[in-house]
Amino acid sequence: MTRRALVAVALALTLLVAGCVGTTGESTSTDEPTTAATTAAASTTTEPTTDAATTEPTTTASGGDDGTDDDGATNGNASMDANALAASASSSLATAEGVVVEGNLTRTARTASGSSTVDVSFTERVDADVRELAIERTVQASGRTVETATYLVNGTFYERSPAYERQYGTEWVRLPAGGAWTNASSTAVVTRLVNASDASLASNVTVDGERAVVLALDVNESALASFSGYRVDDSVNALSGTITVDASTGRVYAATVHVNRTVENAYGDEVTVVTDVTREFSAPQPVTVQLPGGADEATPINGTRA
Repeated sequence: MTRRALVAVALALTLLVAGCVGTTGESTSTDEPTTAATTAAASTTTEPTTDAATTEPTTTASGGDDGTDDDGATNGNASMDANALAASASSSLATAEGVVVEGNLTRTARTASGSSTVDVSFTERVDADVRELAIERTVQASGRTVETATYLVNGTFYERSPAYERQYGTEWVRLPAGGAWTNASSTAVVTRLVNASDASLASNVTVDGERAVVLALDVNESALASFSGYRVDDSVNALSGTITVDASTGRVYAATVHVNRTVENAYGDEVTVVTDVTREFSAPQPVTVQLPGGADEATPINGTRA
């Protein structure tokens, strides 16, 4: 297989932790249950275009209005309410016409000799009506700060990265998205994670002055594989998440995912990889995605013609 084909395959298989994947010269696999396009380094920071909701913890009451325990799923009614609210949250995300997501991914790899960390902040704009998205990332690793981007427009992924410019002579590359939309956006990723989980009440919080609850997600691995195609193998030590939901409307304010897995590197050394992703969702709103200048000159990297 040619180097160009290998790059295309790797890119296709790693298509987005819902927007937050990036590279700094080598792969930074996020291990999050999703697909997503990865990119490599650049230089200027991207300012968020929309303010996400701010979540402030509040003191959790010892019991609900009906005498149930709001702190967890030890009570059967509380567990039932949590799953009903999770279902409402899933429906809210699945039916949103558009949304803006502000997020962060931290990935730490630890070996017996030391550790390294990659931090990725990202802004994702999703137009669910036409299945298009735009993701701008700031990647920090090994003392470097770089910029990458992923756009999904008209069924094609466009990737911007200085690494591609060095390799192909153009700042942008492109490849068909195929069926990748199913797991491409944060809304799709979080929806599938919620649908594959049993929810329990973790705590009460206040978001923008509104009462909300944090639901802890106990992920069912078989259900996750069924919903998203992401199969949890023996290398995964832990997979969990949370979702912050408006207690009255089911609107999703935020979501987190935690993955801990143990793998072997090219030298046969055991590596523990811990990935944490946090997303904050704007209120559903119309979103339009347009390709930036230069993307129309993208180099096809999987055999498609320019």
